[in-house]
Amino acid sequence: MTEPRPSLRARLARHPALLRPLAWPLSLWIGTATDPRRWRIDGREELAAALAQGPVILVLWHEHIALVARHWPHRAGPITNVHGEAPIARLAGQVQARFGPRPVALGGTGLAATRLVMGRLKAGTSIGLAADGPRGPRRVVRDPPLDWARASGVPVFLYAAAPERGRRLASWDRLVWPAPFTGGAALFRRWEARIPRRPDEAARAALKADMGRALTAMSDIVEARAVERGGRAG
Repeated sequence: MTEPRPSLRARLARHPALLRPLAWPLSLWIGTATDPRRWRIDGREELAAALAQGPVILVLWHEHIALVARHWPHRAGPITNVHGEAPIARLAGQVQARFGPRPVALGGTGLAATRLVMGRLKAGTSIGLAADGPRGPRRVVRDPPLDWARASGVPVFLYAAAPERGRRLASWDRLVWPAPFTGGAALFRRWEARIPRRPDEAARAALKADMGRALTAMSDIVEARAVERGGRAG
């Protein structure tokens, strides 16, 4: 009897070197699709001003992870993007690394992960992560953004973006995948909520809901701007 062939995910997990040949064409695609010269990017001046004082935590919905790498103001300060250990997450990290971010794979969100993140922040490197990553549910804020912001005390910035041309993939996060050479709209905005030193469960739930509403509102803003820009270009 013929043994069933392992899935692509299983083959990539067993042979991580297979990821490297995939990273180059994906990097080329993302590089042409998110070129800042063709995008309207608001809020980078405020972000750069904050980075002049020290690192920040950048939070976004997982659906926007393909868009952010070229929009970060790398001259203003380095960033480490946190991702999961799944093969596709490692591939995303390799693609982002070609544009400046320093990716790191974390197997969990416990004490070891917190120590690593705190060490990067203490060294002056900002941290980027998906609020609903690495596996969802979609657009539901998990604990790490709040835990790491509370433990570090650094400012928190949010990010959202939308291409003028592109599509959403049939993934759990409905990943936004931009078309090559498209323009678009992106937005960085400081999250102004105050996190108590020891928030109870009700306070944590309220803070996560507030962050989720802010990220979704920003997503709506950039999607409207991208539609407007695309209409003018047409």
